[in-house]
Amino acid sequence: ARDLLKAAEIEVIVEGTPPPWGVMHVSNHRSFMDIIVLMGYAPGTFLSKAEVADWPIIGPAAKLASTVFVKREIKDSRLAARETLRELLEEGASITIFPEGTTRSPLDELAFRTGSFEVAAETKSKIVPIAVEYPRVSDAWINGEPVGAYYRRVFDRPMTVHMRIGPVMEHEDGKKLAKMAEDWV
Repeated sequence: ARDLLKAAEIEVIVEGTPPPWGVMHVSNHRSFMDIIVLMGYAPGTFLSKAEVADWPIIGPAAKLASTVFVKREIKDSRLAARETLRELLEEGASITIFPEGTTRSPLDELAFRTGSFEVAAETKSKIVPIAVEYPRVSDAWINGEPVGAYYRRVFDRPMTVHMRIGPVMEHEDGKKLAKMAEDWV
């Protein structure tokens, strides 16, 4: 991931201490580039909506990275994804989630969904909030823009991404843990 960022002339400015292994990274989601940035500086298994598995280039890469896919509209799929996250956390793996559930502009932030935080609380796992921001608003992906058009646009010029890594957090209540992370981000 770091080699790809370098080749694409994407500078990542990291603030904060790199997260320890075996935690759940929780990040806002501004762009498809977030995934590459997080893979380079806070690696872990990603949780993703199932549709991503069928996307060109991104889907095969996500599968190679052992991404956990979930069909959010199907309860059994959500339950299976939660169980997989639980197993991974109990095994000491790092997990990366985007609790807003989709990419958003800085002006359209969504409340964090709590399901993964409940798993973290139940397994007594720690989380690390991460804020990813693009100084040029045009570098963020806008929902509805074709993925190919976005990549052509952003790979056409150098880019800077700011990644702020927060403190390690834990709480026995998943909803409170989600709120703590959301407030930090």
